[in-house]
Amino acid sequence: MGHWGNVSRRGAEGAEGRGTDWSVGELEYCSERSATASPVGRHRVAPDRTRCGPTIEDEDDTPSAPAAFVLENEAIKVQINSDTGAVHSLIDKTTDTDLADPENPLGAIEFQIENPKGSNAWEIGKLGPASAPEIKEVRNSASGPYIARVEVDWQVSESGFTTTYEVRHGDPTLYIKLDGFWTERGDKEKGAPHLKMAFPSRLTEPTPCYEVPFGALEQPSSHRGQPLK
Repeated sequence: MGHWGNVSRRGAEGAEGRGTDWSVGELEYCSERSATASPVGRHRVAPDRTRCGPTIEDEDDTPSAPAAFVLENEAIKVQINSDTGAVHSLIDKTTDTDLADPENPLGAIEFQIENPKGSNAWEIGKLGPASAPEIKEVRNSASGPYIARVEVDWQVSESGFTTTYEVRHGDPTLYIKLDGFWTERGDKEKGAPHLKMAFPSRLTEPTPCYEVPFGALEQPSSHRGQPLK
């Protein structure tokens, strides 16, 4: 069983090889089946999408659990809540551990105003209360044998953004991409607008390590709202 996109050929002596001069060509993908092409001509082969790769589901809305999208592959299972646009469940299938907390989800957006203060690039002033974005739309933007993807459109004040969650075949990583147009401005009277994406987890006393010029620094995960020193 091969992975999608692996191409092999057998030469006249029956040895495995790579190249464009085929005697008999065989295209293998993430399925128990394979497709065999004749020595000449062109052939189109389509993978059986129901047998491999990441999947995506749209869970029904119930009074106890808001509608959600589920991204899943061999390694992880991710639940994205339609009301918050954040990750309420991230299950590592190897250990059957859920790394996300529904009460404090991953990828949640926080919009805050920093109170006016003196000029200091190293210290963040007192922040006002955090507000959640307005979720405009949650949609499935890709569902194939290699990639499954969910996009969340949201807005804070006058600025619009899209968060993209992506799961890939055979990859235990949840990819998160943020695109948007920031139009907020601050001044001495009202302060400076701040936009944050929070990634809390259920890990016990983690110590993140950050790469900095000429080295690396460790800093407690509870040290929120302050730059590295």
